Amino acid sequence: MARILDFLDHLADELCTTGDFDVDGDGLLIHVVPTDDGADVGFLDLEGEPPADVLLGTVAPDGWVALGVAARGWARPLDPATGGIDVTGGGPAWRRRSSSVVLVHRSGKVVSRLRVGDEVHREPPAYGLTLDGLQRALGLPTAAPLVTTGVLFATMWLESVVVAAREGGTLTWAEARTLHPALRLVASSDEALPAGADDPVAAGRALARVCDWEFLRWQAVEGRWSAPPLTPVDAAWCDTGAFSRWVMTGHAGLDDLLVEVKRAAGSGVSRRCASVLHRLGVLTRTAA
Repeated sequence: MARILDFLDHLADELCTTGDFDVDGDGLLIHVVPTDDGADVGFLDLEGEPPADVLLGTVAPDGWVALGVAARGWARPLDPATGGIDVTGGGPAWRRRSSSVVLVHRSGKVVSRLRVGDEVHREPPAYGLTLDGLQRALGLPTAAPLVTTGVLFATMWLESVVVAAREGGTLTWAEARTLHPALRLVASSDEALPAGADDPVAAGRALARVCDWEFLRWQAVEGRWSAPPLTPVDAAWCDTGAFSRWVMTGHAGLDDLLVEVKRAAGSGVSRRCASVLHRLGVLTRTAA
């Protein structure tokens, strides 16, 4: 295995340092097959498709010892004060050309290179849809979910508030609070409920506790819960971490949604929503 890992290091260096692949931000899917005297490398042009989309549902043949992605694009600092790197398809005038390579061995070893200008970063990513796809294609586990399902349910709530306010013209707090998924379940129940069951904080905590990511994943696998953009087959291919990231990628962040709530329903409703989210532990601020 050491010889193959050395080969992957060399391959990552060559691809990242020379940028010797005929794509411009589109990328290549790479597979490595060991041979008696080294290794054979295969390349597939992604033709503009996001690597994560191409990898979704993929199962690598048993003979492939490693799978990876190489791409070229643009990088710019996330924050000029911190120098954080963000690889994007656009950016301001001080953006720099970049190339990136991520290779995953069946042992779980991740070899990574990110070249920005003359700087080469070797620290492998800890998570991400592309890394998730490479790992799942090789039957490997992915990183744990980055957020709890409480964040998902809070996101769904704010999205419902925005839609209701835009469609109805006005929306009171009493109406907005009932749109939380937990309170919708309470309202649909025919059973006698304990006092305080209509509290969005208590109900939201209970829902997140009962419906964790693995529960939701199996609901999606069995077709009992829709998890766009994933099909039931996709959900079965995912593990818990990959599933959570795919589900969350289709939603805006809570801070951005609170801005939309304020625009659609007013500052009073947005402040009350933010207060609930803070008490649920999914938001660090108390006003929007």
